[in-house]
Amino acid sequence: MLTATLPLLALIAEPPAPRSDNAATVATLVAALILAFGLWRRRRWAWWLGVAFAGFWLLALAGTAIIASRLTGYAEPSDIQAYYALLALQAVVALVLASLLLAPATRRDFLRPAA
Repeated sequence: MLTATLPLLALIAEPPAPRSDNAATVATLVAALILAFGLWRRRRWAWWLGVAFAGFWLLALAGTAIIASRLTGYAEPSDIQAYYALLALQAVVALVLASLLLAPATRRDFLRPAA
């Protein structure tokens, strides 16, 4: 009983601080919605931002994979397998996003009209 109540007492004594990554998540969601709206309306700025976002996402995933591969000796392999699966899934989604944005048919929709 004492073991179960100690975490509750610690929370009452010192409530957790608001997490800063919640604000970052909301900001990313708002930016993605604005980008999606711009792509839906076929705006050129949205296409360029989408390409930049996909490129940044791929670079961040590559950096995360490099760091994670160097830290493999510090954790149990069963703990890391789910992380690698999520990393691979995100890489596939980012590659699909980049390839769809860079496809000739998509690029043609976002070109300036000929004068």
